[in-house]
Amino acid sequence: MTKSDFLALRFPVAEIARLDELAAARGYSRSALVRLMLRRGIKYADDIPAKLTDHEVRTGRLAA
Repeated sequence: MTKSDFLALRFPVAEIARLDELAAARGYSRSALVRLMLRRGIKYADDIPAKLTDHEVRTGRLAA
């Protein structure tokens, strides 16, 4: 199973497009944001907090 297959099973197409927009706007990769969403149980890209540190994105753990 490729990453694209996994994303298609896990997220709707519109959500993947939104992830691409957020990744480009914030300077992170889509896969980093997907890891963050999966680890934190975030279902929609719009629910990702506006301010993230590099450490939070890299590790998938949000600061308290």
